[in-house]
Amino acid sequence: MLRTSWKKNKWMIVGLFLLVTAIVLALFSSNASLSFIDFLQALTGREGADETAFLILSGVRAPRAVAGIFCGIGLSVAGLLMQEALNNQLAAPSVMGINSGAGLFALVGSCLLHGSALLRGAFSFAGAIVSIALVLLISVYSGSRKSTMILSGVAVSAMMSAFTNLIITLRPDSVSDKAAFQLGSLQSIPMPLIVLTTICVVIGTFGALFLVPGMELFKLGDEMAMGLGVSVRSYRYLCVFLAAFLSAAAVTSCGLISFVGLIIPNLVRRMETERSRMQVLLCVVWGGALVLFADTLAKTLFYPYELPVGMILSILGAPFFILMIISRKKRIK
Repeated sequence: MLRTSWKKNKWMIVGLFLLVTAIVLALFSSNASLSFIDFLQALTGREGADETAFLILSGVRAPRAVAGIFCGIGLSVAGLLMQEALNNQLAAPSVMGINSGAGLFALVGSCLLHGSALLRGAFSFAGAIVSIALVLLISVYSGSRKSTMILSGVAVSAMMSAFTNLIITLRPDSVSDKAAFQLGSLQSIPMPLIVLTTICVVIGTFGALFLVPGMELFKLGDEMAMGLGVSVRSYRYLCVFLAAFLSAAAVTSCGLISFVGLIIPNLVRRMETERSRMQVLLCVVWGGALVLFADTLAKTLFYPYELPVGMILSILGAPFFILMIISRKKRIK
């Protein structure tokens, strides 16, 4: 029985182990002046603990770890929803233009409404919806929706990115670090944005679990699902809407982080091919772990210089995307 339980849940157990390891590294990885012991004493409240270590741990590293975990969760679950809804394993928030649209509108919101985390989040969500609406519109009018979906997303993403660059060029004060925003970064995120992202991602993840029955029927095909009395179109639009919501929540805090929504759902699908509910939960665990590991690497690789976490994820994601395209072509043949 123990062996059966392990075989059934091994990837969840491995993912939880990796997530805990990533959290420990994110909180306690040492730098030139403070050691692991200093941070551990600060966490446990031991008498004589270094006050600087406590301030760094509570004011910088813990919020940053929380932002990384929920950013990874949001993008991973969004990618899974989008791939299931569109029946395309190459679909992802960054590929389909959702991230770029959310980022553009978040930037507009920050220019117009300084310091309002809630309204900036609302702008970001509006941008995500506008982007995916444009992608769907282009695909429908092209006459071949599935075959042109990815190309439509790339085109919309390029257009949104161009407008983002225009705003940053004309209004350099609109974003403190251009590279960090465009590549995605977990550095110096205001606490209200972290709280907003956390709440939205939790809501969105529970929403994804609620949509699991419809996702299960997507695997049977549209005709079979409709024969069972399921409104396929409604479920598909709900999945896309929820994916946009989750992506917008992540982008609002962490910038234009790419490829998480492509890498994790495809890995999860190879771990768990049958149960959609388990796929969502695996995305939660593995998505958070991936972003935290990437952020720790970004902080320590060229210390004291720090890379945007999105740069590390792009280095990993671009080859993964190429391999996906190649394997997809071989399957078609």
